[in-house]
Order: sequence, then structure tokens, then C-alpha cells
Amino acid sequence: MRELLDLADMATPRALLRVAVAGDMPDITLVFGELMPLFEHTGRAAPAADMARSAIEQDILPPEGSRAYARTFLVRARHVGEVVGVLGYYVGYPEQDTLYVSQLFLRPRWQGQGMGREIMAELEAHAARAGVREIRLGVDPGNWGALRFWVRAGYDRITQLVDVPELGPSGPPRFELSKAGAAPASIR
Repeated sequence: MRELLDLADMATPRALLRVAVAGDMPDITLVFGELMPLFEHTGRAAPAADMARSAIEQDILPPEGSRAYARTFLVRARHVGEVVGVLGYYVGYPEQDTLYVSQLFLRPRWQGQGMGREIMAELEAHAARAGVREIRLGVDPGNWGALRFWVRAGYDRITQLVDVPELGPSGPPRFELSKAGAAPASIR
């Protein structure tokens, strides 16, 4: 599992991913700003700069989580250098051999082109080599595009429904999905 924490960067045929740093604030703010209608629709809206700061500072943690086990990557198009999106994950939640994808957000102009599948295939390959048994992630209620994407990518098992505090006690729960099986063959 340590291999996933030591990653300095990853690459796919069309994308370069590197660990996000404070200097990436404008780029990550751009990503979140372009996705604000989605965040408003799902009840998760906050100022884009605050969301970017949270991603860079590893504030997206599971209960009793540690920043030491979280990573956020800035994604750029390999050949043109344009900002594509943000990937974040946490190693070791809810079990030690689980990877939790905290965020995969692509700018609207990059969606629907297979970039998300490429990014996840690369992450899944690294995870399998590191001994990850299961990958989990959360999907906000009402984000049907993301739900379709994840199910098509093989994340088709609902592990739990999680209440979203911002939506109140009567709001819809967040779906937690997983892709499971014996590593490394099942994580592909």
C-alpha cells in the first residue's frame, strides 16, 4: 500500500497526473468553478477556491483519517498541457487494503472522451500492484452522470448509503460504490 502513497506522478496515454501543490490553486479552482452547477445541484456547493484549498490541503478525509494517507493529483492533457481535472484518494479506508477515491472531477470539455476511464485504469493498476483488495468511492445524490460513469467502469456494488449532513436528515443519501475481488486480477 505504501507504493500508492509514494507516487510522485502517474501517466496515461492522454493525461499526466502529479501531486497537487499550493501553486496549483488557480488550476484546481478553475476545475471546481466550471463544475459549480453540478455541486449546486447535488447540494455540495462551496466557493470554488475553498474547495480547491480543501483538496490541496488534504481536508477530504474519512472519519479519524490522517492527511498522511491522502493524495490529490492535478490532471493535465499530456500533449497540450491543458488542465483536465482533479483526482483524490485515501489509502486504507475503511479497511487497510482498501483505496477510497475521494474525488475524480473532470472539466466539462474533457468529459465523455474516455479520459476518466484512462485515469482510473492507471490508478487501478497501481492499486493492484500495491495489494489493494477493494476500491470504493462516493457518488452524490442527483449526480446521474457520475453514477452512470462509475457503474460502467465496474463500480456496481453499493457498499452503503451515507447520510449527507449538508442535505439534512430528510435529504437523499450518498451512494458508496465499490469494485471488489481478489487483487490484482479483479481491479482492472
